[in-house]
Amino acid sequence: MRTPTARTPWFGSARGLTFAELLVAVAIIAIVGAIATPTLTGFVERQRLRSATEHVLAAVSTARTEAQR
Repeated sequence: MRTPTARTPWFGSARGLTFAELLVAVAIIAIVGAIATPTLTGFVERQRLRSATEHVLAAVSTARTEAQR
């Protein structure tokens, strides 16, 4: 058994990825992306609605202040 030294990486030899490992990684990324997309879309829509509501409230507040003058 070889003992690790300062030069030996913890994961073994410095070889590259096999094609199968690369395909698995890409598939996992695609699945996570497919799951996250609807959630992200809903989040963006809620943020747009919240921003529009804040703009309307600011305009009403400004109008109220002007009316009191």
